[in-house]
Amino acid sequence: MELKAVMIDPPSRRRLAEDLRHLAIGRISTGAYRLDRKTRRDVARCILFLRSMRPYEWPAPSRWYDLVWLPVHLATLGLSLRLQRNRWRSSGEFSVWPFRRWTDYRAALRLPVYLQGLRL
Repeated sequence: MELKAVMIDPPSRRRLAEDLRHLAIGRISTGAYRLDRKTRRDVARCILFLRSMRPYEWPAPSRWYDLVWLPVHLATLGLSLRLQRNRWRSSGEFSVWPFRRWTDYRAALRLPVYLQGLRL
């Protein structure tokens, strides 16, 4: 897995953040399909990340990487996949994913985009 320099597409990130926000508050799905509390928190963190315009820093494997490893995962009954996933999770603060570090997450919390300009 490698880190790749990726350009940020602000309009696409804003559009995705807005769609996720609609999902989280129930404008897209309702009733039995409503997101549970933990999922809404995860979605809120993703929205915060998207609106922060921070680059995505987690290692991203290529499709070829996944394809090459597929027989190994099958032969080990998924053990190799769990080991890879644990290694990926240990490459940053997984509890604040998609942020890679707590400091980045805290900095984004100090500037909540949807509350900017409001007088509370």
